[in-house]
Amino acid sequence: MALLLTKLGKTELARSYFRDIQNQNDYYFFTFGKTTEWADESNPDTPVDSPSAANSFRRNILFAQQITAANACHLVRRIQWESNTIYDRYDDTYHGLSEGDDGYENRSWRTAQILPDANYYVITSELNIYKCIDNRDANGDVVASDTEPTGVDLDIITAGDYKWKYMGTVTDGDAIRFLDSNWIPVRKLSGSNGQRFDVNGRVDTITLTNGGSGYVVAPGVSILGDGQGASAVCTIDSSGAVDSISINSAGSGYSFAIAQFLINSGVKSISVTNGGSGYDPNNPPTVTISIPDAADGIQATGTATVNLAGEITAVVITEDGSGYETPPTVTFSGSGGATATAAIETGSGATASIGLGDPDITSGLDQWAVEQAASDSAGQIDRIEMISAGLNYIDGDVTITISGDGSGATAIPVIDNNGQITDITITNAGSNYTFAEITITQGSGTGSGAQTRAIIAPLNGHGDNMVRELYSTTIAIVTALSDSDNSDLILNNDFRQIGLMKNLKQYSDVTQEYTGSTGTASFVVQLDSQSELDKYDVDDGVTSSSGGEFYVSQTRNTNGYFLHLQPVKGSVSAATSLSNTTQGGSTATANILAVTEPEFSIKTGELVYYENRGTIGRQEDQAETIKAFITF
Repeated sequence: MALLLTKLGKTELARSYFRDIQNQNDYYFFTFGKTTEWADESNPDTPVDSPSAANSFRRNILFAQQITAANACHLVRRIQWESNTIYDRYDDTYHGLSEGDDGYENRSWRTAQILPDANYYVITSELNIYKCIDNRDANGDVVASDTEPTGVDLDIITAGDYKWKYMGTVTDGDAIRFLDSNWIPVRKLSGSNGQRFDVNGRVDTITLTNGGSGYVVAPGVSILGDGQGASAVCTIDSSGAVDSISINSAGSGYSFAIAQFLINSGVKSISVTNGGSGYDPNNPPTVTISIPDAADGIQATGTATVNLAGEITAVVITEDGSGYETPPTVTFSGSGGATATAAIETGSGATASIGLGDPDITSGLDQWAVEQAASDSAGQIDRIEMISAGLNYIDGDVTITISGDGSGATAIPVIDNNGQITDITITNAGSNYTFAEITITQGSGTGSGAQTRAIIAPLNGHGDNMVRELYSTTIAIVTALSDSDNSDLILNNDFRQIGLMKNLKQYSDVTQEYTGSTGTASFVVQLDSQSELDKYDVDDGVTSSSGGEFYVSQTRNTNGYFLHLQPVKGSVSAATSLSNTTQGGSTATANILAVTEPEFSIKTGELVYYENRGTIGRQEDQAETIKAFITF
């Protein structure tokens, strides 16, 4: 039985990992460890895929940093546009012609036999990405590209003899984090054709810039833009100003977003000013609330509550209505003399600014437009390839018929003076084809030998999903250890192992996910003085009075005196003192004031990937950038 795991299948595996990170279906972490030296520091040990090696790696872990959506991106191999270079053009059938076959010498591809391996897209000096649609000159010959494509038009872009389709632009943020000499970062934006998972463009921050005034109740917050799913709530203070705003849901796919504070101008409270008398508790009076001044408003309604003394004590709002410009009049049926006043929802002037995750606004809008317009080319006939021109055809006597599982495609032939069909011009590209058959018929002529092949656009159109169309089978994960105030991220020590782990659990309860942005695998022991702390250096061996064994991973004297102890065996939680086995002697013993347990358990989580590296030192005045590439 013949099986084939396609490049698109591998792309889907990569997208699954990306979606898990993006949507936090699972929690992924970079882990860092191993302070002890390799046998040959210039030649780290080769990683081994075995349970024993994995356990050894776990025991070396010092700390972890969670991977978020901003840390991960799809990659495709970098094909830089260069002048006088032949690029392949998009072709849905890249195999089938061997050397010696008709059309082989003038085939549209030159660098590969299957599309995923072909050089059919480029990145330009402007960091724009284009797909090559045609690489032939007016004579139908494959030629080198001599004009760099530019622009972000939705239509096909002509540059010299080449025709290109703009796909998107690498954002500034992605260029800094992910772009290098080998890889181009690519993304799928949210929303087009129902895709909602390979996305950035989330609402990352929302900041109150003006609290406004006069609000009776907290207004609603509406987030408007070209994405979906973002929501926020706010609160007001005693003076009637908005004093806080927070994100409920980050949403996705936004390349721009604005916040609006909404009031519906309904009745928010009714206060009884005079309860009157003589009302029947069993038959409360009818409450009438005047119709809103606004023409499109909705009238508020309410019910009265009467006590045993026959007094109206409250009015309960049953429908707050909308559209009131001034507080309405409240009246009661009967002659009991009760009165009440209404307060309507008011306030104005509150504003807030929104900070988005990638994509950057300009390039995000451009790519968004490409994705939204892609359906215009879904399954269309891009062109008709002439495999053989044939002989003896008569101009005006030949009809081209296109049949298949789509509709609407039409074309006409181009016939030269030798009776050869040199080209077939598409007059209507049609739509929704997965295959097309080209039939050549003649009125009275006797031409023969012409052979053709239809090239069909992707099912969802050119530019719908750059990740899939350019066959991204690699995920980049990049993070920076830049927070010198975070005690989880050890300083003044080094590490030699980096891993990718999934779904770590809490040390204190291994049934619960660990979801912190960073975490330490060390016990943190507080000592009582600097002189006690000075008895220990990083990498010293330590024993506890309870029998545990540890290595010192970090010492710090900020807001106290602390030893970070990487466990070898046992615990320090019940211990009262420590001894330095490296330095030895009673002078290396210290009393324990307090112990904080590790935040996550090294015995949990799935080890997806790890690598052994040369020494990476961590100092307070530096920031390390860590990159990992996972190819499926």
